[in-house]
Amino acid sequence: MPLKSIVVVILRLYAIQQTVYGLLSLIGAMRSEVGTFHSIENYMIYIIPLMSLALAGIIYFAAPLLSNLATKDCNSELNLSGLSLQDLYSFAFVFLGLSFVLGAIGPIFNWLHYWFVVGASSISESDQNMAKSFYTLSQYGIQIAAGFVSMIYARRFAKKLSGIKN
Repeated sequence: MPLKSIVVVILRLYAIQQTVYGLLSLIGAMRSEVGTFHSIENYMIYIIPLMSLALAGIIYFAAPLLSNLATKDCNSELNLSGLSLQDLYSFAFVFLGLSFVLGAIGPIFNWLHYWFVVGASSISESDQNMAKSFYTLSQYGIQIAAGFVSMIYARRFAKKLSGIKN
């Protein structure tokens, strides 16, 4: 398998990861907008998530070109006996899903601990703080769901991506 193909897989995996993190950041930006006055300064919080999404798209579609540039002088053939491009993509999606799940499981347990232990004793919380707390929980819940989808459908996603010409 050419080194160029492996670099394409890594770049596309990074782009998919940045897309999910960009979407989660966009959800967080929308959450902070709830109940505020809309001015141009308030819309500035959308710049970073939208730039992250745009750069992820550029990296994804420019991955073959970037891999040519990265391996221009040393595009050697790696002997990965029996490992196809589809197998490499499958591994990448399982790894990506595991990364998402492990990155969100700690904050969810922290939120649940706060909710059941600390939150039960302080009933005087305002509705706005409770809503923000649920948004935080849903943000990590979406991340865990994306991780499980990535792991469960890794083979299907790999078949689709390996069909795309490098």
